Amino acid sequence: AAMLAQSVRQRQLTLLLVGLASGFGWLFGFGPDLTVPEAITFPSLMVNAHFGLTALLMLMVILGLTIAPSRWLWWVAVAVGSVWLTMIQPYAILIVGGAAAGWSAIRYYQTRQISWSRHGTLVVFALCSLPLLLYYAWAVRASPIIGRWMAQNVTPSPPLGEWLVAFGVILPLAAAGAWVAVRRRNPADWLLLTWTAAQVGLMLLPLSLQRRLSTGLHLPLCFLAAIGLIEVVALRLRKRARRWLVIGLLSLAIPSNLLVMAAGVSAVLNRNPYVVLSEGQWQAMEWLRENVSPDTVVLADHEMGTVVPAWGGGVRVVYGHPFETVDAGARRREVEAFYAGRMTPGEERAFLERYAIRVVIVQNGQLPDRVSLSGFRPVWTFEPVTIYRLETK
Repeated sequence: AAMLAQSVRQRQLTLLLVGLASGFGWLFGFGPDLTVPEAITFPSLMVNAHFGLTALLMLMVILGLTIAPSRWLWWVAVAVGSVWLTMIQPYAILIVGGAAAGWSAIRYYQTRQISWSRHGTLVVFALCSLPLLLYYAWAVRASPIIGRWMAQNVTPSPPLGEWLVAFGVILPLAAAGAWVAVRRRNPADWLLLTWTAAQVGLMLLPLSLQRRLSTGLHLPLCFLAAIGLIEVVALRLRKRARRWLVIGLLSLAIPSNLLVMAAGVSAVLNRNPYVVLSEGQWQAMEWLRENVSPDTVVLADHEMGTVVPAWGGGVRVVYGHPFETVDAGARRREVEAFYAGRMTPGEERAFLERYAIRVVIVQNGQLPDRVSLSGFRPVWTFEPVTIYRLETK
């Protein structure tokens, strides 16, 4: 905020908008501000570590490639940030590269001068990110499993109308800020414009990771919105009215974030099984950590399948996270058919052998009597969980 903002007041408003502002999803009952956490800063920080870290690294590298002072520490920041960013979210490299390239082109058009220090940081950026990107491209082609996972790893972007809902009051303010930025023509303002334009342009491309490309877009929009609020809207109001305007805008922009937070609290209070583990389930995870090697394949239902790899010592499951499991739909149907007793004894044996299953977790006595589990014996129980293990000869 200090590097991009023209005044202390603008920095304060920028921080308020980045940290608290969201869209109108709370008003319409739908919108990416409620369902696409990577698009808005507040829910991205709540949901997981890598969305927030991605946005931070994007900001750091973009600043290092453009308006940051030409010092060796920023060169290091660009190098380290590029490697981390490529490892965490490779697609973000496209956004950073597009924003920096667009800014450099505009600066050359304005000054007719080439900044060799800036071009040097671009070279560092390319050298640190391209080898990893090439390795990922090779891995997708060389590994059938990774290739199949990438084929199903499709996250389409919501329709345009939903994005208008998602950013709410930020969008008209950002449009006013963009108008001011074009007129002022200073390097920091042009950076916000090229960053926004590059990211929106990439989101419009027919890519499988369209939705993921919204990560970090909230940042330049909020910076522009702060400019629009100060330079266009607030200038036409008295000082006391400006304060009430900010309060009013935030009161419209905060509720979606409160709903996201309330949903998490509600899940805990209602003991949602996808969020809260029972004592028996937690004890089962401890048993797995102490008694099962990480290369063991464990069969668990769709509820426990997302928990076991994380808390069970790294063991593998047949079906786990719905987006990270290869052939997730087919595997879930197989797992559900097994636990529902819809397999014949022959199909059951073939299923257990095909995935080399050595441990089976059963909750609440959910396994019908007709499921034989031939060769498995109960080795641990703590209500409501029983663990069966394949007997070795």
